[in-house]
Amino acid sequence: IPGAEVPDAYFSYTRGEGLGQLPLVFEHNRQDVITLVLLLMRVVDLLKGRVSDPVDRAALGEFLLLRGDRKGLEYLRQGFEGGDPRAGQILSRHLKRNSRWAEAVRNWEEMANSGNGWATIELAKYCEHRLRRPDQALQWIERTWRDLPEPRRFVADIRKRKSRLIRKLENKRGTEF
Repeated sequence: IPGAEVPDAYFSYTRGEGLGQLPLVFEHNRQDVITLVLLLMRVVDLLKGRVSDPVDRAALGEFLLLRGDRKGLEYLRQGFEGGDPRAGQILSRHLKRNSRWAEAVRNWEEMANSGNGWATIELAKYCEHRLRRPDQALQWIERTWRDLPEPRRFVADIRKRKSRLIRKLENKRGTEF
């Protein structure tokens, strides 16, 4: 029985309409419990290093970090070094949240050099807000627009950020004279 139909089967039973599909609900739940046990065993094997087949290191690393397990950083680094941009994004966000700017910037630069628009925008934010260098931030924004194969994905953010950076630079030039 599909999970969406389980509440109807249960409420039919509570209204005194007989067992109806309730035995199918029990089978559904039995399968869920077995699947969760197998999944737990798989996760334990992964964490103990007993599995050598491909692993979604980004998902595992993020899961571990959310639980406060620093082993997640290693899985994210492995995923990123293995070419998974999602692992790089999750790792970079963690580094940024923990003010580990030099490491985050290295990751963003590597990702930006591979054509990752999210990373170029993160670099622009870093240059604007942390370094207080709107000129460098504008260079990253212009690079995003010029070099990326799919800059349209970021068009609203790029336009807003570029307008603000240009205003900042014009105001800065106006105060220099």
